[in-house]
Amino acid sequence: PPASPATRPWRVTSTPPRPPSGARPLQRCWPPTAPSARASSWISSPRSGKWTCAEILDTTSLGAGKTSLGYGTYTFTLGSRVDALDPSVVLGLFTWSDYPAYAYREIDLEYSRWSWAGDPTNAQYVVQPWDTANHLVRYTQPDVTTSTSSFTWSAGSVSWVTRRGDGTEITSYTYVGSDVPVPGDERVHLNLGLSNGTAPTNGQPAEVIV
Repeated sequence: PPASPATRPWRVTSTPPRPPSGARPLQRCWPPTAPSARASSWISSPRSGKWTCAEILDTTSLGAGKTSLGYGTYTFTLGSRVDALDPSVVLGLFTWSDYPAYAYREIDLEYSRWSWAGDPTNAQYVVQPWDTANHLVRYTQPDVTTSTSSFTWSAGSVSWVTRRGDGTEITSYTYVGSDVPVPGDERVHLNLGLSNGTAPTNGQPAEVIV
């Protein structure tokens, strides 16, 4: 059955695993507390010469008797534009395990130009490892304030779809292969970070609402 954000245990991390920027976490980051609540994640101005970034993760699989969400559809509704993020900013909505089996069981929805301002695309679907054939597909997220992206994780396949706020499809993709991860101890992560730890080129803070 669908899991409401308010019924899940969430935590703001102190050591974001992705992107591997080494940036410190930002405490102004709020997990959802009601079914209609939104999670706000920030990148803040430098403190002592360092930018600060934030991540929220689902702690369902932490502790005795707790398990991952596993196969099913993972849906993220964005309440802010992500097409015009600074080229160094990365928004990641993904599953992640702390153990390396199945490439850390990582399945991604990512919004970034990865520090290349001239890239006409600004988002991607990924099943890790990203450099395996057909594991990564880039696309262009339009200038919409509200959008919904989801991936359906099944045995041997992952299907992504992104829609405008009115339900119109922007793009979709399906990967089928024996290397699709199987459920284990992965958790859902919402990460707003910096590509390779590079400061925003515009020198400005960033915010997204999920």
